[in-house]
Amino acid sequence: MGSSPLSIRPPSRHRVRLLLFTITLVLFVFFHSSTSTFLSSMFSRSDSYERNELVCRFEILSKCAYTHAKPGPGPPPHFHARILSNRYAENTKPVLVRNATIWTAAYDGHEVLAGDLLMHRGLIKAISNVPLSVIQQLELGSVNLEIINAHGAWVTPGIVDLHSHIGVGSAPELDGADDTNSYKAPSCLP
Repeated sequence: MGSSPLSIRPPSRHRVRLLLFTITLVLFVFFHSSTSTFLSSMFSRSDSYERNELVCRFEILSKCAYTHAKPGPGPPPHFHARILSNRYAENTKPVLVRNATIWTAAYDGHEVLAGDLLMHRGLIKAISNVPLSVIQQLELGSVNLEIINAHGAWVTPGIVDLHSHIGVGSAPELDGADDTNSYKAPSCLP
């Protein structure tokens, strides 16, 4: 019962062509969709990456430009002749601090005076030797002068907290210059 090679019928050319066409069509659709998805995702990633990169570059260059910025024109023309600070809170009493050690921060921070300090209407009116005539003028204006005896304690311009971060951070703030907390040693030893 053997079968002879002549008894097996070769597939018709039409079937072979149909099978090859179907395989080709399936492969074309598969590769086309995966390639277009892959390429579009790559281009969209590179576009967003380039946009983010440009934003980062702009921010960095803005910080650099800020460090080279020239100071503004300074105070307005009649700044030192004003009689009231624009930050003055109404009904704030004038304050006379007596017997203080006053760090004025003048002369590169080396000026220290012993004496009194008078503040009125949000402005410093006198430092060191406050003239008695100025005190009498305030008292005649029916102003309740608050007098504080400092007993030699320090009075400083603006440093009112128990600690300071002067010199720790950079301006503008850059990641490489952040030295607020050292992981290797304390920044200040007793």
